[in-house]
Amino acid sequence: MTHVLLVDDDDAILEVAKYMLETKYNLIVDVSKSVEDALSRLASYEYDAIVSDYAMPEYTGFDLLRAIRDRGDAIPFILFTIRDREDMVVEALNMGVSFYVHKDSIPGVAFADLAHKITQAVEHSRAEKMLRVQRDLAITCTSAKERDVILSSCIKAGLMITGMKNGAIYLKNTKEGCLSLALYHGFTEQYAKKEIQDNIIDYVSCNIKEQNPFFYDRSTANDTLAPINYSGLQFQAEMFLPIVNHGACIGLVHMATEDKSYQITPDIKYHLESTIVQMGSHIADWQIENALIESERKMSTLLGNLPGMAYSCRQDIKRTMDFVSEGCLALTGYSSDDLIGNNTVAYADLISPKDKGQIHSTISDAIANKSQFKLMYRITTRNGMKHWVHEQGRGVYSPDGSINSVEGFIFDNTKEKLLNDTLKTSENRLKLLFSHMHSGAAIFTVDKVKKDLILIEINNAAEIMEGKKRNELIGSSFFDIFNNPSATELLTAAHQIIENGEPQYLARIPFNHGKKYRWREAYLYSAPSHLGKEIFMLYSDITDRIIFEQQTIASLREKELLLKEVHHRVKNNLQIISGILKLQLYTEGEHDVKEIIQNCRNQVYSMAAIHEKLYNATNIANINIKLYIEDLVDYLNQEYTGITNTITFNVDCDPDINLDIDTCIPCGLILNETITNAVKYAFPPGTEKKEISIQFKKDANSYIMQISDNGIGMEDAASISTKKSLGMELLRRLSRQLRGDASIDGMNGTTITVTFPISHRR
Repeated sequence: MTHVLLVDDDDAILEVAKYMLETKYNLIVDVSKSVEDALSRLASYEYDAIVSDYAMPEYTGFDLLRAIRDRGDAIPFILFTIRDREDMVVEALNMGVSFYVHKDSIPGVAFADLAHKITQAVEHSRAEKMLRVQRDLAITCTSAKERDVILSSCIKAGLMITGMKNGAIYLKNTKEGCLSLALYHGFTEQYAKKEIQDNIIDYVSCNIKEQNPFFYDRSTANDTLAPINYSGLQFQAEMFLPIVNHGACIGLVHMATEDKSYQITPDIKYHLESTIVQMGSHIADWQIENALIESERKMSTLLGNLPGMAYSCRQDIKRTMDFVSEGCLALTGYSSDDLIGNNTVAYADLISPKDKGQIHSTISDAIANKSQFKLMYRITTRNGMKHWVHEQGRGVYSPDGSINSVEGFIFDNTKEKLLNDTLKTSENRLKLLFSHMHSGAAIFTVDKVKKDLILIEINNAAEIMEGKKRNELIGSSFFDIFNNPSATELLTAAHQIIENGEPQYLARIPFNHGKKYRWREAYLYSAPSHLGKEIFMLYSDITDRIIFEQQTIASLREKELLLKEVHHRVKNNLQIISGILKLQLYTEGEHDVKEIIQNCRNQVYSMAAIHEKLYNATNIANINIKLYIEDLVDYLNQEYTGITNTITFNVDCDPDINLDIDTCIPCGLILNETITNAVKYAFPPGTEKKEISIQFKKDANSYIMQISDNGIGMEDAASISTKKSLGMELLRRLSRQLRGDASIDGMNGTTITVTFPISHRR
């Protein structure tokens, strides 16, 4: 509704005019009896028009008009007076009076004329205001580059048109298609909270989708949607209008006020809707420009960071460049300024002469067919280096079909070219190796449906072993190729590798070839490929090797039997000698002679026992020293019955020590000599506790053989090297034969220790 301030010093006029204008013409009228009071009201409230008498105490209506215009207010001013001088009318119009209305007319006619003039002046003023708002909005948005400046100008324009105090703009996210608050003015910070924003967006979504504006004030509360829950914020009137550009909704304008007397008139709706059309155009222009700037930035960044050179060139012999990206410097050593327009060098001059002809013909054919071309050629860079480059591009054509330019991309392909060449060389080597290797090689692919292996490649050796050509075998099933009744182990391995992929090694696979058996060994393993899982099988015919092994084993068994027979005969011969010596004992009467003969018998037995062990052993190369010592002790017990009945023998030997015959014989003779001497000389008559201990141990590098007793010992135990007895001489010689050392300790009994290396032979 139009709000008017009526200024007159006549109470009757004020009363009648207020009554008539409000009741009959639906205007809102405030009255003032003086210029001072009118100016005070104008300072605190914004009216749509002023109606003033001319003649008033102290000041005239012209004084009021002058004061209003001096402060820059263009509010419509209507002079309502009884004075009717022509010069005053002219002066009033010159000062900016909108209309001049006579009080002297018939009251009904005068007030009707006044109401008409007020409406006319206000509409004219509002139209001018609209034009100013739209003009200022256009000027600001045209020069502005930042989004918030444009949006702020749009909000201010809406507030000026509606007279409301609060405004906000929402923009639609182009990717997600949902609204979000972009900028607001006048609202408190509470307005921007998430819970309120969720309510607003949920409230307007349906209407915005249909692009329908909707309005709410107290006079239309029952005819519109229910008010939004603002959690304490109270708006008495609101407007929601979609921002549309080219038929698409790009955002939303929200205007609101707390003024309870505010009414949304058709005039306000019309002017705001027309202004929002302008807002949509400005916002869309900014979005397009910003998107273009962002696109150019991305393109510039992309081209600047590509490992190569994007270009646009003419279709001439020099390949004259009209545009090149920054990557040209790294690619060629020349800057874009050097190449564009052939300023320093033409790009065609960088191309190897051997490649120029092929390049020109390929590009010409592609242009003629309007197709893409791909090239690989060599260039010489600014520093003289030779590089391989890959080029890809196509022609750009005018509407009439003629060629405008050639555009494309060039990048350094030197490393890839060298890698490809190396790869091809490696592939050729592998093919030669695969084809000419002596072992059969076959590659299968897994058929998961049939649970089978299908042959996809085979080498020459496999063709020979299978007796078929490659083209006869490719595509065949594994179980068809190797379906040999005697090769069940191979078929089982194939099933296992299909199921779990675990490598399978088969050392011996029998194959029944008619009346003959052939033997193969095979290794199967799986590996992933672009076709799925592949199974590799390497196999060889090992029949000759198996036959040789069988012959070797038979020969070794025959030799072992012969060696055992030799040991048996040696043992028998030594026992015969021992028997002869025993008979000799019965014929001799001299004690010393008998002792010598007995010593000889003992030494013969120590050697015969070794040959007996070898004859009975499964391994004829080694003798277990623990068993040998125990047998030797038993023999001496029997030979010296009566003497040894009171002697305790302690044997402590590592059970896993095995010695060859060349080591065992010297050890046996040393043991025989030292144990015999201990039995005969270590214990004088009357000795109660008699013990002889034999130890045979080993450390990291040596064997340690130790014979000790708890007898009388040796008071003058001297070095073995200085002792002159036969026993000591025998101990010295046998120790040297073992490449070892011997020592004697005569305190607290006698201890003889012989240490010799584990590998004593030289």
